[in-house]
Amino acid sequence: MTNNKWQKSMYDHLFASKTIGSKAWAIKAKKEADFLVEALNLSPGAKILDLPCGTGRHSLQFARYAFSVTGVDISQSCIDIAKKQSRHKNVKYQIGDMSALQRFKSKFDAVTNLFTSFGYFSTDQENKAVLRGMVQCLKPGGKIVINTINRNFLLGVYKPALWTIDRDTITVQASIFDVKTKYNESYVCIVNEKTGVGTARYHRVRLYSPDEMLRLMKQCGCTKVKVWGDFDGRPLNKKSSTHPIYIGQKA
Repeated sequence: MTNNKWQKSMYDHLFASKTIGSKAWAIKAKKEADFLVEALNLSPGAKILDLPCGTGRHSLQFARYAFSVTGVDISQSCIDIAKKQSRHKNVKYQIGDMSALQRFKSKFDAVTNLFTSFGYFSTDQENKAVLRGMVQCLKPGGKIVINTINRNFLLGVYKPALWTIDRDTITVQASIFDVKTKYNESYVCIVNEKTGVGTARYHRVRLYSPDEMLRLMKQCGCTKVKVWGDFDGRPLNKKSSTHPIYIGQKA
């Protein structure tokens, strides 16, 4: 697999704490987990692999439903935050790489990949291998969840430059989409106006249309793939649904 250094460094402690590790994101995760628990229809005590788990906001919610959860992320900062603020007797966290899942083969009833965390590797072949590896983590009949941004929607509202101001913090994001490879690259700069201290981050992800994602999941061993347009359970609109939820079953 290609170098994934940016994945390790993007969500450092500061950035993770202000974004995916914040209280606002935890509230959102509860709603998302509630929807997924109903959609997955798992038996009590089922084993879930949350990959990547980030700061554990979804892992914690799954654990509260009495599932046995393993949260894996490549970021040491995210795992440290998860162990501190998303602790539960039913969840364990560990450092891991999405491209190296052999130790988990056939061990889980469900694998969740949320918050546009798929498509992180440098080629379509590598991303396909990662998805196949996630499916192989499932027991026969197990289910995989992919929740990722809809390329069709994003390109309809695409802006190469964005900025936000939150109290003393200014965030500027510059992006470029490659129409041939379907990869989007972003550079994010965060500056504190009071201190003048700034940090920069890089992000690169392969964007998929709903048709592409459905086809890819079937190629990687998923059957009976169901799709929802959002976590309110609305049906998929291939143009306007922002972050569809795809649930496939291992044959």
